[in-house]
Amino acid sequence: MKKTDLDLTNPHHYQGYLWACEIMDTLKRRRKVLGWTQKDLAKYAGVSDTTVSRLERHQFSTGLLLSLAACSALEVYPSLTFGKIINAGGE
Repeated sequence: MKKTDLDLTNPHHYQGYLWACEIMDTLKRRRKVLGWTQKDLAKYAGVSDTTVSRLERHQFSTGLLLSLAACSALEVYPSLTFGKIINAGGE
């Protein structure tokens, strides 16, 4: 990620980062409830286990963060778009 793409002093970029962290923390908790390893999740999600590890350590892609920053700027909250996915496991 280029430093010029993301500026955490920008309130919308910062909010996007916080939302990304919250989403990944929720997914990590769900993974653990299911008894899955990072490797299991990677297999089912079709990504590398390195990708899962990076996401769980809050190392996000610029696209995700800037998309969430745009949500913040437009006052479109991720819970409105991701709510059904995040709550699918009854959490």
